[in-house]
Amino acid sequence: MDLNLHWLADKVLKHKRAAVLAIAFGVVSGVTTAAEPYLIGSLIDRLRDGVENSELLMFVGAIAVLAVANLYGYNMLRVYSGEVAYSVDYDLRNLVFQNMVTLEQDFYKKYASGDLLSRIHNDMNVIWRLNALAFLRAGTAIFMLGTTFILLSFINLPLTLMVFAILTASTVVQVWAGLAITPYLKRSRIKGAFWPVLYRMPSLVFRRSKLRGARSTLPGSIVRRMPYTGESGCDFAGVMNQLECCQTWSAN
Repeated sequence: MDLNLHWLADKVLKHKRAAVLAIAFGVVSGVTTAAEPYLIGSLIDRLRDGVENSELLMFVGAIAVLAVANLYGYNMLRVYSGEVAYSVDYDLRNLVFQNMVTLEQDFYKKYASGDLLSRIHNDMNVIWRLNALAFLRAGTAIFMLGTTFILLSFINLPLTLMVFAILTASTVVQVWAGLAITPYLKRSRIKGAFWPVLYRMPSLVFRRSKLRGARSTLPGSIVRRMPYTGESGCDFAGVMNQLECCQTWSAN
């Protein structure tokens, strides 16, 4: 079974009501967000022309209603997008747990349970973020895209079609390229070793400076495990490969 976007979409469709409402409230939020500045601008123009009190009250009331609708729309958008994200996350965790408890003991002898749980947690976190952000922005993005196309088409329809075609092609190429290189990243050691080290590079440099000249204070078991390059201190590659000994010494 391929764990791709089609697989994720099937999991999301199990919570279709929350997904549809999240997109709907996203559109409502986009409409109200765009309408408020328009009404305020219209009110300013009318004030210059000498608006009557009754018409002024209508403008103020409409702006107040849009503000309340905007607040309610964004609140419900967060509620339903969070419902989709957490529901899918809960379903996947149950599925993984049901599979893990049925595996043979030899599987856990071959693969460390700590590494498995760490990878599962990271993958679940990515899926949760993807669902939450996608449904938070999907409705508003759809409305803004449609509004932009309509407004630009009144100015120059052929140019608008050309711009949207170029943007669509660019997006498709980027998505295709990302999907194409994903299997290579999974099979490479870069994903598992290089990026965590790069992420922790500042702390490693700081620890390297602390380790210079302090070799005599380390326990003998750590000294025997730590590469050394003479008076300059610890070898930087050795420090990256021996994070445990560095953390132990820094804690002491």
